[in-house]
Amino acid sequence: MVFKSPRNKEAITFKSDLDKLIKRHFYDELIVCNDVTDVLKKYKSLSVALDRIGGEVVLNLKGTLPYTHANVEYHCPIGITIGTLYPKTPPLFKVISSGTIRIATNHPCVAKNGNIVMAYFDKWSARCTVMDAINLVLGEFNKQSPIYQVGQLEQVITLTEVVSPRLTISSEKKINECIPDWMPDSGLSLDSTYNDIHDGIKDAHKNIKRSIVESKPQLLVDYDCDITKYDLHKCIMEEWVPLCADIGLALKRQYSDKLYLSSQIRQMNYHTTILDDVADYFGRVNKLASQIKQLEVDVDATSGKEDIYSESLESFYNQVVITDKDPRIKAITAELSADSMIELVNTTFKRKRISTKDYIQYIRRLSTERFIAMYQRRQLSAA
Repeated sequence: MVFKSPRNKEAITFKSDLDKLIKRHFYDELIVCNDVTDVLKKYKSLSVALDRIGGEVVLNLKGTLPYTHANVEYHCPIGITIGTLYPKTPPLFKVISSGTIRIATNHPCVAKNGNIVMAYFDKWSARCTVMDAINLVLGEFNKQSPIYQVGQLEQVITLTEVVSPRLTISSEKKINECIPDWMPDSGLSLDSTYNDIHDGIKDAHKNIKRSIVESKPQLLVDYDCDITKYDLHKCIMEEWVPLCADIGLALKRQYSDKLYLSSQIRQMNYHTTILDDVADYFGRVNKLASQIKQLEVDVDATSGKEDIYSESLESFYNQVVITDKDPRIKAITAELSADSMIELVNTTFKRKRISTKDYIQYIRRLSTERFIAMYQRRQLSAA
């Protein structure tokens, strides 16, 4: 059994309008363009489009991804949403169900609503890429298929079915309101799925009106020539299509709000981490300042014994400028500051925030400063 979707056989390249919008709204446009281009070159069944969800611009990749399960090739309909902070924040992967394709239950990484949840996204860092995420997702799909196909008798066709974040709108006016005002008139347009759903609603509405007109004599007989009942029947039949479209619009707004809030939570978590680091920094500064003052008092009281320094000063990751004229305090503080900087560089390198080349340069320089400070301290203590 193979799930297929129309494939784009043309070479996929970013249009100039799309490039401009990415540069305007995304944090690192070069990484976004390179990563998305690599994905589109490898998986030609995917298409790219820019959308505005809430107050945030996102890049959507929609189509199918091929995977092999039990020696049979399948094509899974999927949507990938890339936020403006990428690669600092992970993309959102979602399996898209339809009338004949359903999401499998009890899948290890696909939730009931289609969202893909993996440990790779929880441990996401700036070095991760959307291509690596796709490969890991397909690896899980190869182990257990995330979708299955239902028979024709079980197929449920609804005009409000959601295939992408853009849902159906009941009228031309609402459709025009739904199109983002920042989209250019040329180069970027609504995707084919959205247009197909809109055309289906218009055709259904016409068929309903024609059916009511053709069956009017029989309906009047059925209602005993009661015009009131006939008018009520006509009103119900003609209004159900706009009603379904309004439900689709409400679902679209709810989905947009959910994605927007998720993006805000990720940004808040990122800024919270930065604020925690800043708070820790100033806390250490205040603590060290009080220790330096106490150290100066101890130097005057003990005639400069070395043990007082080693017991009083604690590790700190920022070099401190001492204004006191006593060279012994400067030497001891410089040595301890070098030790603390080495510890900070090691921690930063473990978190993969600096390159190996920079790490080696920092360690060599700090080790030299620590040796010079230790040599000066020993000479001053011996004297």
